[in-house]
Amino acid sequence: MTYNEFIQNILDTRGRFGIPDGEYKERHHIVPKCLGGTNDQENLVDLYAREHYEAHRLLAGENPDNDKLVSAWWMMCSCKRGCQKREVFSPQEYEEARMFFAKKASERIKGEKHPMYGRHLPEETKRKMSAVRKGRPSPFRGMKGSLSPVYGRKASEESRQKMSEAKKGKYLRGDNPHAKKVVCEGVVYGCAQDCAEKYHITASRLRHLLGTRFEDMPQKWQDRGLRYYEE
Repeated sequence: MTYNEFIQNILDTRGRFGIPDGEYKERHHIVPKCLGGTNDQENLVDLYAREHYEAHRLLAGENPDNDKLVSAWWMMCSCKRGCQKREVFSPQEYEEARMFFAKKASERIKGEKHPMYGRHLPEETKRKMSAVRKGRPSPFRGMKGSLSPVYGRKASEESRQKMSEAKKGKYLRGDNPHAKKVVCEGVVYGCAQDCAEKYHITASRLRHLLGTRFEDMPQKWQDRGLRYYEE
């Protein structure tokens, strides 16, 4: 059955607005607006939800190059709104609509159909995009184990040597100009590492304690007055 035959059959048997009051119905444009249809009464018909779905399925099938009609069919069975009493479509109906929509979406973004086809960004725009990306944190930060993009890869000897040279002089405990002094039991330590060694704990553990609120620290560290030194 064609779309026109489907609509004409409804008009012949029930009329344009023949669904009884109180029953759920949806208004449909006989000639879709994307094909030049209007909101005139002669172009409108009331359909049950299942009929509305079938109308859009036929429209999409007969107009496979019309992105709006294909999308409308897909939306019929993929989106539910509180104001619409949508029926539950079968897995076969859902799959048919999904595959049809996916095919059109794939075709739409390739070659000349891609919205950026043949366009080149101005150099100023490229520089701005680059600056924005540089200011963002790495998406791989915090990834460990197999989640890390460098998992299982080993740096070359030359790379390790360069990284070692770059770090020299930067993390020499209290000699580091950015190192924070720490106070514990009235003693001022040049950095967290020095204080941690005194109390036989790791520097990361001590920094964790320093990063918590004083009242949330274990009692023994509260008694010791552990805190960052304020000059």
